[in-house]
Amino acid sequence: MGRISFFLKEAFGSLRRNYFMTIAALVTVFLSILVLGGVLVFVYTTDALLAEVESKVEITVYLTTDPDPEPSEIEAMQSEIMSWSEVKSSTFVSKEDALERLKEDYKDNPEILEGLTGNPLPASFEIALKDPQTVETVAARFSGDPIVDEVSYGKEIADKLFNFTAQARNFLLIFIVLLLDGLVYAWKRGLLRWV
Repeated sequence: MGRISFFLKEAFGSLRRNYFMTIAALVTVFLSILVLGGVLVFVYTTDALLAEVESKVEITVYLTTDPDPEPSEIEAMQSEIMSWSEVKSSTFVSKEDALERLKEDYKDNPEILEGLTGNPLPASFEIALKDPQTVETVAARFSGDPIVDEVSYGKEIADKLFNFTAQARNFLLIFIVLLLDGLVYAWKRGLLRWV
């Protein structure tokens, strides 16, 4: 017990003798931890945001309207789509559901739909992927299918989005490396003796 009290007396005595250096060291440690914590929160939040944006990439497969596909063909396609390992979910949207969505989207402007006779909208599949980077591969599987009229996933937008998110992740990685390099440099120069 005597040793502990001796060390505590010496430590507090040293703190009193070097009051300015003690305060400077505490402020430096506090600011360093604050900056590092802020950077880590920024990196984590940005990465989560980028992942969320990427997950919004979807494929919409529009089916033919003349003639409409048979229910058995639709069920077969749904089963095939769900058997692919890249697919997270697949939702079939009937012509009637598509029209209801259109009416809901334009409920504030019903005059737009006044001249609409019949249902010109096709049935479709909305496909969400486990890995959005596989969008082009999955979309290509529908080419040549007799009941598929069009496949839409916004190729140009998806490519730009993937390029942006890759560059943003690279920037964050470089930022962290430079921050750590700066800390190592400061430590080697003796600027961070408390570390």
